[in-house]
Amino acid sequence: IRKNVIPLLGKFLSKSLQKKILTHKPSRVNVCLDGDAKKSAIDILEFLMNNGIDTYFIELPDDKDASDIGFHGMSNLINNSTKVKFSDIISMKIG
Repeated sequence: IRKNVIPLLGKFLSKSLQKKILTHKPSRVNVCLDGDAKKSAIDILEFLMNNGIDTYFIELPDDKDASDIGFHGMSNLINNSTKVKFSDIISMKIG
């Protein structure tokens, strides 16, 4: 977690960050936003998946953010996450 992490300023990918992601084409991206930013997380997941990047969604409890969970807790969430499928996106949108 301590390397290759990009904190967002807000809850959106800037155009310059989108460009860098598409240029470097990472093999995997973990998306983790606070619970109140679920719509933004879905938009980011769709952008990444539409560009052929394996994407994992790290869902946090509603009343927590990553700093509340800590390094080991976040590591566990990331290690136990599964690759997002487009059917997952649809479920997230209607759920």
